Amino acid sequence: MQSNISWRHMESSPAITAIINEKLLKLEKCSERLSSVDIIIAMEGNAQRNSHRESIELQIKMRKMTMFIVKEEGYDLQAMVDECFDIAKRKIKELESKVRDTRRK
Repeated sequence: MQSNISWRHMESSPAITAIINEKLLKLEKCSERLSSVDIIIAMEGNAQRNSHRESIELQIKMRKMTMFIVKEEGYDLQAMVDECFDIAKRKIKELESKVRDTRRK
């Protein structure tokens, strides 16, 4: 599985990158159909006035299936990473069960 982490309007953080890489390994175990995951972490707002929000977006592509996007916004980046990957894991399991159900019929 290919993965790409993009940081927009902010510096990359080794701690967050390590957490994301750990979550990607767990996500990869959920499905063999994962082909790529693009992660976009961005800061929105004005950093000089401390009125900024961060957002994380996962663009997940699966083989022989459509791409889906999971997006979270907030102030705590680590919590948003956890939430995004939890949502992505649930969606992957839903898609996998749909594929299994259609094959059984």
